[in-house]
Amino acid sequence: MATDLSDFIVIKEGEAEILMHTKNQVFYNKTQVNNRDISIAVMRAFVAKRKEEHEARLSKKKKVVPVDSEKDVSESVEEEVSNEPAVNGLSKKKKIVQTDSEKDVSESVVEEVSDEPAVNGNANGECEMSEVISQDEPCNIPEEPSKTTEGKGRGELKPPRVLEALSASGLRALRYAREVEGIGQVVALDNDKVSVEACRRNIKFNGSVACSKVESHLVDARVHMLTHPKEYDVVDLDPYGSPSIFLDSAIQAVADGGMLMCTATDMAVLCGGNGEVCYSKYGSYPLKGKYCHEMALRILLACIESHANRYKRYIVPVLSVQMDFYVRVFIRVYSSAGAMKNTPLKVSYVYQCTGCDSFHLQPIGRTVTKNTSVRYLPGFGPIVPQNCTDCGKKFNMGGPIWSAPIHDQEWVTSILSDVKSMKNRYPAYGRISAVLTTISEELPDVPLFLSLHSLCSTLKCTSPSAVIFRSAVINAGYRISGTHVNPLGLKSDAPMDVIWDIMRCWVKNHPVKPQSSEHSGSVILAKEPVLQANFARAVASLSKAQIKKVARFLPNPERHWGPKLRAGRQITSKHISLLGPEAVNEIINQEEQKTEDMTEVIPATNAYDPLDPNGNITIKWDIISWTPDGYVAVVTLFNFQQYRHIQAPGWTVGWTWAKKEDPSNAAASFQLSVGRSGTTNKTVRLPKNYTLMGPGPGYTCGVAKVVKPTKFFTADKRRVSQAMMTWNVTCTYSQFLAQKAPPCCVSLSSFYNDTVIPCPTCSCGCQNNITHPGSCVVPESPYLASVVSAADKNLPLVRCTSHMCPIRVHWHIKQNYKEYWRVKITITNFDYRRNYSDWNLVVQHPNFDNLTEVFSFNAKSLTPYGTINDTVMLWGIKFFNDMLVQSGPLGNVQSELLFRKNPATFTFDKGWAFPRRIYFNGDTCVMPPPDAFPHLPNAGFRQYVSLLTVIMISVSTFAFTYAYA
Repeated sequence: MATDLSDFIVIKEGEAEILMHTKNQVFYNKTQVNNRDISIAVMRAFVAKRKEEHEARLSKKKKVVPVDSEKDVSESVEEEVSNEPAVNGLSKKKKIVQTDSEKDVSESVVEEVSDEPAVNGNANGECEMSEVISQDEPCNIPEEPSKTTEGKGRGELKPPRVLEALSASGLRALRYAREVEGIGQVVALDNDKVSVEACRRNIKFNGSVACSKVESHLVDARVHMLTHPKEYDVVDLDPYGSPSIFLDSAIQAVADGGMLMCTATDMAVLCGGNGEVCYSKYGSYPLKGKYCHEMALRILLACIESHANRYKRYIVPVLSVQMDFYVRVFIRVYSSAGAMKNTPLKVSYVYQCTGCDSFHLQPIGRTVTKNTSVRYLPGFGPIVPQNCTDCGKKFNMGGPIWSAPIHDQEWVTSILSDVKSMKNRYPAYGRISAVLTTISEELPDVPLFLSLHSLCSTLKCTSPSAVIFRSAVINAGYRISGTHVNPLGLKSDAPMDVIWDIMRCWVKNHPVKPQSSEHSGSVILAKEPVLQANFARAVASLSKAQIKKVARFLPNPERHWGPKLRAGRQITSKHISLLGPEAVNEIINQEEQKTEDMTEVIPATNAYDPLDPNGNITIKWDIISWTPDGYVAVVTLFNFQQYRHIQAPGWTVGWTWAKKEDPSNAAASFQLSVGRSGTTNKTVRLPKNYTLMGPGPGYTCGVAKVVKPTKFFTADKRRVSQAMMTWNVTCTYSQFLAQKAPPCCVSLSSFYNDTVIPCPTCSCGCQNNITHPGSCVVPESPYLASVVSAADKNLPLVRCTSHMCPIRVHWHIKQNYKEYWRVKITITNFDYRRNYSDWNLVVQHPNFDNLTEVFSFNAKSLTPYGTINDTVMLWGIKFFNDMLVQSGPLGNVQSELLFRKNPATFTFDKGWAFPRRIYFNGDTCVMPPPDAFPHLPNAGFRQYVSLLTVIMISVSTFAFTYAYA
């Protein structure tokens, strides 16, 4: 029967296209486009490098070179290999000819003696499928990987054979076949029948090129790799989780000089979340440090090396990457019993101090050279004492990890230049070029890294900039670089005592608060620095990419950019967020929520108000009865904001129905009769995407949350009824969303000083009548009346001023008494079209705890910080000045405040008498800068005595004394 394409969606990535079922039948993760792109870039570099090495070997063979019998790999050895089990009564023989190479590694050229038949004669690989997809050319897929007959002539290089051990949809294999020039056969394996069917469907869907190069087989990848040793030039492992069970067979399937690509996504295990599990899978114990992601890379490399050594093989890392939620390594595999002996020199244990950021590496082995002989001996140890020499705390020991370089900088440079030259062929070009750029600038021979913020956290000091710290390390004679793993990480070959000396010198110039004597930072700072750090800007303090301002760490391109569910998994609340916000809303609406108070709020970060942390507007839905096809609900709005109200012309609430509800019958008091909806607590769907306009934008509403049903009391309080179901929607206010510019500003003045400090220029915008005529008006303009009465009354029309704010608050220090001082506040409206009814003003000043009297305004103390009373809300008196009318002679309100002086805190020095912050109708007003505040004498009441008075008193005293002498 024909395939119904309506059940599939076409996904295009690079030059490949696949058909994905609408259900989660075969695993696909869009996030892995970074992984696939960087793999293709490495594959292209490998094909080119392989060709160069082959040409170098051919040119070397043309020269007559005597054979040195003393070398391990110089002799040509021919041996018949017939130890593979017979398949269907047929045996396979190989003739392996080993020759020396430039890397002192034997290169194997395999010649087939007999053809390899299909395993068990099974026809799983047939191209004919139950589904029919229209293609111009047929596609025949054999059961087992066929041997390529190209290049069998002596001296001719065969195209590289690629094995994708865990193919799923086959997207990776298809991209290799279609995008990597010079590639040979690509074998895609999977032990899931649905995945293999999907892979074969996608091979056909991609036409003749894919059909001729890509094969798909239903087989266990481990068994296949074990039965095909050294037959693949590239083996790609990208499992869902840990690759540990595939490593032993994969290392055997790679040909000498071939490439093994391996991904590990179990980062929680590799980064120390479950150390015992990591040890059981990888033979290494992880440590929880800032460098944990790089340590994960090195643990994986050490594990692969240990598997390779069992077969007299060793690895050479080409590129090792940590990105998104996984680590990915690209390594070349060689065979050499002699070179394998160097493995203990490349593997180390890690000692991490529990009190500070000091860490040390202990190599497992060492070498002793005498004349021309090299002896391999155990490493000296321990490299650290029992207690840390910097802070005195104990050490945790982790590892072993790969401590040799994890990148080949020549390869990285080549790959990066290739990626830049073909940027249009990489869907994730921006991300992989940023990662490769950062890797190209890493110090290759420095394992792990330090975090500058972590160092400062230990010392409880302010952090120097990365440039300053880099300069200090460079000026001390050491190298330093960044790391692609962490934007705050720094790699350096400077020992830890030098690092701490630099930080001690920094703290001397930037003192810290004293800590307890047992604190690690106190112990470190108690020592005098041996090295005197030089923080002068060094030339190499910025990398080339930083100087050119090349992006090195890019944000995720979209939300929920991370791991996805296994194929066939059911969606639960544990991992529903992986499918996006819509799925999150669905599961929230379907599951019962815990009982919570109606006023409990978790405001958004950008809507957080420190003076009113719990301020919000709550929309409450109470289902009071069920109907045959829906429900009847009462909607109520509660304003829990202390000083922000909904202004005229009022509020507007909106939402989106979850299904196809029909609110056809609406009654008064905002009562809704909703049809075509759920009729029980389990089936009802909560509305989504709530919006609240009050009257303009500014409010952000969260998702509806089911809460404890509301109880309704009768007027006599003798009867109570309960809603069938209740849910709350919390809306929080953000001034940044409400308007682009602030709505008010503050000016200052005082006695003793004739200078008036105006509002900062362009506080709420700048005059722009040239490009936008009518953006402000001049009071003396003869056309003022016609402009004010024009259409669209909702748009503000402000007076032309330097600050362009609709509201100005003026704070004037009016008088100074012996025990009191007086302030006059004036609020002026510069908007010709708007009146402010029920306005309010929130002022923050440290002397409000001694506010004695308020004239002409109402006042209420706000205590957002508990017992500290430094915030007061002021508003007009009903029918007197509660209305701030539009700009004009009456467009202002004013009052005076009388404060009692507190001798312990009162001062006129350094602007203490001026407010710290002012809000008008809940929006922050722009304050003048502190250095512009008016100057005041730092004194209380002072009595001035004239010179004439002094003379008169002196004369009177003399006369009185003379008269009675």
